[in-house]
Formats: sequence, structure tokens, C-alpha cells
Amino acid sequence: MSKLKRPLRLFIKAAFSAVAIGGLIAGINWSELPGLIVGYRWEFALVAFVGLAIQFPISGLKWHAALRVCNVDLSFSRLTRFYCISHFVGQFLPTSIGGDAYRAYRVLPLVEPHSRAVTSIVIDRIVGLAALLFLGAVGAVFLMDHFRLPQGYLTALGFGSIAAVLGGAASYLGWFGVLRRKLQHMKMVAAIQGDLLQLLRAGWRWLPLLLMAFVFQLTAVGIVYMLFLGAGSDIGFAEVALIAAITGVAGILPLAINGIGVTEGTITLAGVALGADYEDAAVAAILLRVAVLPLSCACGVLYWRESHGKAGPALIPA
Repeated sequence: MSKLKRPLRLFIKAAFSAVAIGGLIAGINWSELPGLIVGYRWEFALVAFVGLAIQFPISGLKWHAALRVCNVDLSFSRLTRFYCISHFVGQFLPTSIGGDAYRAYRVLPLVEPHSRAVTSIVIDRIVGLAALLFLGAVGAVFLMDHFRLPQGYLTALGFGSIAAVLGGAASYLGWFGVLRRKLQHMKMVAAIQGDLLQLLRAGWRWLPLLLMAFVFQLTAVGIVYMLFLGAGSDIGFAEVALIAAITGVAGILPLAINGIGVTEGTITLAGVALGADYEDAAVAAILLRVAVLPLSCACGVLYWRESHGKAGPALIPA
């Protein structure tokens, strides 16, 4: 029965992606589209493409820094290769972070204790999301007097931050001690406790991770900004930072394969809410997905070489 459920879930997510993309395209004024494409400034799209390519080594450095926080040291080139392949694998998995399962699968045999492989990816994602949300908050502060969306974003971020602080304080102060005592015989709980102690001891090793997280997210915001500029939109960097933050949160939701449709729809709707024309925002969102395709194909070639070469099988985790 479980073997039938997984293809069904993938089919539902693929259908959701198709419907979302279809709805996005249906809203475009097709009479204006040829002029928009002809008048598009493709040099900005080229800069965005270069930015997307640069994100791969930046991601490798960021993951390397996350592993260093966990007191693990793996080569930057190997991590960048794994990240590239995970990007390709993630094209077929739910949410925009589906490739993380592949990253854990490849690093797990190389790390002792094995739990550090998963912990490094979790803190990589958490710190990266925190950096993106912070940039979105900075943009929202500059825009809150002009639009409603920034006010809602800051309110939601405030409540979310309070909940995160309370949850962290509860864990640190041992408010969940009863549950921990009941589960202390489990190896997984002991591994988590060991990893948390290592994170607390990491000290200055957090700084490179924080730095690379902000570099990555600023690059991501710049990529979307370039695509908007290419469409002739007069939207500012603060608006795009807020759009990227909202899109980053929406991309986590397991509604579609690799966030297809969700990402594009969020960029478009948030862009319109912040003063951009629908066609400009839709074209920027679609071009972002198109620009990723050749990079995904290159990563697919690397995946094929890994799976047929000396490195051993590069299977997609079940």
C-alpha cells in the first residue's frame, strides 16, 4: 500500500505544480507579452545566470562551514560536488529543499558520529533561512509605510521569533525533561544531545557559517532583482529582499515538486503586492526557473558520471 501512496503523492504534487503554473500563465496579458520579450534586457538575465552558477561554490563553502560547526572537516570540492548533484536530484522531490535527503545520504558514511551529517544540513538550512528572513525584515522596515504586506510580514516574523525563542529556552532549561527521561534509552536522543552540546561549544566557528549564509542570500536576492530590472520594472532592492524572504518560506511547504508553481506564484503575487506590474513579475519568476534548467542539466551530467564511475552508486534515496 505504501508503494502506491508515494507515486500518488508525487502525482498530486505534480498536478498542483501544473495548475499553479497554468494559473500564473493565464494571468499574463498575451497581447503585451511579445513586446515585453523583445524589449527585455537580456544582459540582466545573463548576470542572473552567472549569479545562479556562483551559488554552487558558495553553497559548498556554507555547507563546509556548517560541518566545521559540528567539528567535522570535509573537502570543499567534494561538498560542492555533492551539493550540485543534490540540486539535480531535488528537481524530482517535494519542496525546494528536497535535495537535502541526497546530501545526507552521501555524507553520512563519511562522518562520525553519523548524526553530524544530518545536523550540519539542518543548521545550514536554519541559518540560511534566518539570514533570508532578516534581509526580508530589513526590506520590510523601509517599505512598511507604503504597503500592507511588509506590516504583515513583520508581525508574522515577530510572533514566529517569539515562539522560536520560547521553544529554545524550554529545551535549554529542561522543561521537556520528563519526555527526555522517557526517551533517553534511544540512541537517537543521545546523538541529538551530543550534537547540541557540540553546537554550543562551536564558538567562533559559527561566524563563517553566518557570513556565507548572508553572502548566499544576498546573491539570491540580487538574482531576482536582476530579472526584475531586465523586465523594465522599477521595483527596488528592498522590495525584492522581501519577495525573496516570502518565497523562501513558501518554498518549504510540501505542496509541489521542487516548489514548482509555488515559487513562481509567490514571486509574482508578492511583486504585485509591492507595486510591480503583473507581467514584469511573472516574466521574472518564469525566467528564474528557466535559468536554473541548464545548471540542473549540468548537475545531472555530474550525477550520471558519479553513478557510472568509480565514485560508486549515486542513488536517489527512497
